[in-house]
Amino acid sequence: MATGLLFAVVVIGATGALLMAGTATAAGQTTAQNATNQTGGEVITDGLTLVNTSYEPAEDGGNGTLSLTFQADGPQAVTLYDAGAFRNGGQLPSKTKVIEGRHTMEMPVTRQGQFVGVTVVTANTRYAVPHRIGESDSHLFRGDPTWADTQIAGLSGFVGGLLVITGTAVYRVRSEKGEVTRVL
Repeated sequence: MATGLLFAVVVIGATGALLMAGTATAAGQTTAQNATNQTGGEVITDGLTLVNTSYEPAEDGGNGTLSLTFQADGPQAVTLYDAGAFRNGGQLPSKTKVIEGRHTMEMPVTRQGQFVGVTVVTANTRYAVPHRIGESDSHLFRGDPTWADTQIAGLSGFVGGLLVITGTAVYRVRSEKGEVTRVL
């Protein structure tokens, strides 16, 4: 009886270790893929790419500052408009700069729920850049779930199922019946 239980624990442990090794490998691949995508950035127009965005909230928890890093192949006039201020009406806060190469522009932005954003305006393009801040009550993850999140969820369900089956088997062996004919 103890030998069978020991065998079950070893099998469960080895299966869990193999699954965790596969999850770690996939997580490493996902991180490398995401880093490659971020380096390329979002193409706003020919010769202008948005490389990165980051948000710094105000100390009082209100509106904050959105930083946008651009990569421009040549001189480009870029105007940023606070997208959250559309709701207030009137004159929209804006900031204009001529940028070349890699350049970061900061813009005070108005928070609307869980989002802030700007409209990037060039000579021939209007481009919306929404930026999610904080956590939403409707999502389990920050941002979109990744393949690693999916694998961790699957592994958790698998291990949980094995623990329930093993616990049921141990209970039946130690109960008055003495042996397990069928667990489920």
